[in-house]
Amino acid sequence: MPKSAKATYTFLLFLGYLGVYFLIQSFVKNNQIELLTVLDKNIPFIPGFVWVYHTLILGIFLTMVYLIQDRKLFMATFWACILASAVMSIIHVTWPAVYPRQAIMSIDLSSWLVELTRQYDEASNTFPSAHVTFSWLMFLSVRRTKLSHEKPGLTLVFFLWAIVISLSTLAIKQHFLMDVLSGMLTSFMSFYVSVLFIGRHKLLRPTYL
Repeated sequence: MPKSAKATYTFLLFLGYLGVYFLIQSFVKNNQIELLTVLDKNIPFIPGFVWVYHTLILGIFLTMVYLIQDRKLFMATFWACILASAVMSIIHVTWPAVYPRQAIMSIDLSSWLVELTRQYDEASNTFPSAHVTFSWLMFLSVRRTKLSHEKPGLTLVFFLWAIVISLSTLAIKQHFLMDVLSGMLTSFMSFYVSVLFIGRHKLLRPTYL
């Protein structure tokens, strides 16, 4: 599948999801559900994780355009992203969770970037976490690529990346622990449902960690 076609599909995916996400942010204002737990309260605020948090778009683009070469795997991943986006959007509308923001001191570049992130990404509609969902979707897809079979370390890199992305959402106080768990569940459900319909027997078996 040509890189130009994959880039077009990926761009439309970004455009569609972000458009729907910010529309929901603008119109769904009855955010009353708070999922803060004792575990969430005990997680320290580590602003340096914001740099990992913002690698998501690069990770998606790299995976979709360069690492996935098989057309069926690309389409399975694309439709998994669509399904995950639909599931998250429905939940964001019907069950809008809100994270109780605390003021932070912009004492360094990382803290400033966290504050900037909060300005365009509000505390509402946190459940499930899109960052967690899409990072784990990329991991699930990469482990079925031809390249991961040739270089098994690639699967491990994306596995660790998805874990660190998940931790970053907690460390910068952007998401609850429940947001992370639900994001992982959404990613696995969406990916395997998509693979089931696209044609699982024609895709490479995943590499295992």
